[in-house]
Amino acid sequence: MKRILAVVAFLVVPSPAYCWNNTGHMVAARLAWLKLDEEQRSKAISILKKHPHYDEFLTTDKPNGFSEDEWVFLRAATWPDWVRNHHKAEFHHATWHYINYPFVEPGSMIDPAKHQPPPDEENVVWKLGNAVKQMKNGNQEDQAVNLCWILHLVGDIHQPLHTAAYFSDLFPEGDRGGNLAYIVLHDGANKTKLHPMWDGLLGKSTTASAIGRVVKQVQELPVADKQVIKNNLNDHKSIESWAKESFEIAKKAAYLNGELPMGDDDEDAGEIGVAPEDYARKAGHVARVQIAKAGSRLAMTLADLLK
Repeated sequence: MKRILAVVAFLVVPSPAYCWNNTGHMVAARLAWLKLDEEQRSKAISILKKHPHYDEFLTTDKPNGFSEDEWVFLRAATWPDWVRNHHKAEFHHATWHYINYPFVEPGSMIDPAKHQPPPDEENVVWKLGNAVKQMKNGNQEDQAVNLCWILHLVGDIHQPLHTAAYFSDLFPEGDRGGNLAYIVLHDGANKTKLHPMWDGLLGKSTTASAIGRVVKQVQELPVADKQVIKNNLNDHKSIESWAKESFEIAKKAAYLNGELPMGDDDEDAGEIGVAPEDYARKAGHVARVQIAKAGSRLAMTLADLLK
């Protein structure tokens, strides 16, 4: 039992409530990098060399085990989070990282139609489509910046809680993708915020060995999962459909179809109720399936753009 609890504690180490943490984004980018051919990789790096923060950020802090080109590519996938605290006024856009499709608590009188994302909203679906266009038509710096957004947002859109907001009596205006919701993973535990818990499911280290370990886990997913991934890739080809797919996963896997015990900031852990014993383990498995799809879709998107 102690070993199980230790694993759960590792899974839920708090991380900034942004999206997949740097590990998750780098895993998705590396999965895509491995699928690109040498010419496509070279074109991607040539574009990134025109980025305004190529020397300041993209090439820095390289650990052993990565070539400089691969590190630049992986690092680029984390740039949209870096600009939350650097060059923020010019480059940070918080709403581009998510879309909040409403999931209403079963039996609630809240009308989901009143909380649908407006058609002119600048959200992750809009920005991904926009970034693809800018990659095709923008100047060199625009292409480099938008390549970073593509690398990042294809990851974000596969984090289920970046596509959903839960509405209930406790959260009448939505839980902001789990950023307002707290859960308790086992008896006697402290409460943990739902969104950061999901962000950190792939770990928190960005060493070559840590990234490689998660990539290997994804590559060695069971045959049944690989078939699901293949079916999803065939059935959902538009950016909007990727988001809707993630939304359905959020309802089922993150919110347990409305059955996950949750509380808010004012409630103590003892008042919230305990999540199912296997919640964190299953969430970790879902995260690996999602990041596998993110890597494949990212590679397909880039292969088209880097012709």
